[in-house]
Amino acid sequence: MNPNLELMDRMRQSLGMVIPVWFPPGLSADQVGKHLLGTLHDCDHFLPWKHVVLVVDGDAHSYRIVQELQASCRQRHGQAFDIIYCAENAGKGFAVFRGAQWFLDKPGLEYLTIRDADGDHTLNDLSNLMRLALALRANESTDKLIIVGRRNHPHRALGWIRGELEALLNRVLVDAVRFVLAQRQQVLKTQYFSLSGEYPDLHSGYKVYSRRVCELMVERPWECPPWVGPEIYRYGVEAVPFVEGVMIGATVGEMTRLAQEPDFSGHGAFARPEANGCILLWAFLRLGIAVEHATAILDNHLSRL
Repeated sequence: MNPNLELMDRMRQSLGMVIPVWFPPGLSADQVGKHLLGTLHDCDHFLPWKHVVLVVDGDAHSYRIVQELQASCRQRHGQAFDIIYCAENAGKGFAVFRGAQWFLDKPGLEYLTIRDADGDHTLNDLSNLMRLALALRANESTDKLIIVGRRNHPHRALGWIRGELEALLNRVLVDAVRFVLAQRQQVLKTQYFSLSGEYPDLHSGYKVYSRRVCELMVERPWECPPWVGPEIYRYGVEAVPFVEGVMIGATVGEMTRLAQEPDFSGHGAFARPEANGCILLWAFLRLGIAVEHATAILDNHLSRL
């Protein structure tokens, strides 16, 4: 069979898609509909509608629009995507948590992709992300995979402050897991990281996870009480799966993707130090890194900002 046709067939059989949905209150119904249509358009060329779910994160206005789009999709195609509605806004991480539960209830699905609802994660890149996932599964003989859709210039879309804080998070998270793995006589494989940067773009929102990593997402609550509460679901959506996955031996690979500047951002809180501090605190607690070692890891990278 032609390799491209084989890839598309594999995607249609084994790939699920979660699209977290939340839009700022100031956006009109037309604007919300435009972004959602841009995200959903042509999904059925890559996977069946029954393998797609939109998880609405406490956004009643968008929920009504999503329902209308679902009805239109069913009328046009004879089938439609699923909807999960969370009455309270709990953060993108909780939407992904619920979406991963939905995915794991679908027998036969092996890979899950997460795409934002604002239309900046193009479907054209999905084939390459899946191609890398399948290649690493074969090369490494593993079912534990995290595939990152890398942005080569995230500062351009994020702005300088948020871009610098995100770079700090990525560097510290990589060093933190390296520190713990070294104590276990294990090595973090970096051979599949992109050559275009010194650290992986862990906070890219466009990823593919294998089923085993998805199981880790929902295996336990993300909170680390009393120090880290439910806010981790708002800020830790990219960090938690990375840490949990790598600590059981997941292979992380990167594939450069098209990075577009969205019309809006629902993640302005990431420009605040306390939001990023929540992620770092969670990581150090989850990994069991003592204060003096956590301080050294953080200080090593603060000076580079």
